[in-house]
Amino acid sequence: EREEHQRAEQRAKLGERRERRAEERQQAARRREAARQHRAARAERGRQRLHEFEMRGAAAAEWIDGAEAVLRRFARERVPTGILTRNSRAAVARTGEILDLAVDCILTREDCAPKPDPEGLLMLSRRLSVPPEACVYVGDFVYDLQAARNAGMAACLLRNPGNQRFVDQADLVIDRLDELLPLAGLDHS
Repeated sequence: EREEHQRAEQRAKLGERRERRAEERQQAARRREAARQHRAARAERGRQRLHEFEMRGAAAAEWIDGAEAVLRRFARERVPTGILTRNSRAAVARTGEILDLAVDCILTREDCAPKPDPEGLLMLSRRLSVPPEACVYVGDFVYDLQAARNAGMAACLLRNPGNQRFVDQADLVIDRLDELLPLAGLDHS
């Protein structure tokens, strides 16, 4: 009878331990879920702030010096053009409405991996039916140059006061976009 009583106590203690462990697992799961929800809410607030920032920028879009004339000239001469941007489709669509962008293809962050990954540039190359080695990618940041190199394209730096340190990483350096015209076999007229 005594042994029976001890076994019953041991079973009871074992059952209590199991219940405690189950409760601890449930509490840990609730904490993990609360942390996940907190991270998700924070990420959503960040995405919303980024969207608002990009849309304000798009609403205030202006041509950089010479860009409109060069793109219109390329369009007239049927020189394929594309834009790869880290901005959203919504912001690019708004910019396109304001500036009436004359380009053949635009890819945004929703379309491909971010630069310096070459995926976006290779997609542009395919969509424009121009082999990468025949393309010149113009950008103003080191990731632009790296993406071009990674895609097998010529990397052209549009120089500005803040990007001088990238000059040695570029195949070509220009200060104005109309400097691209001779590269496309066009004169400045």
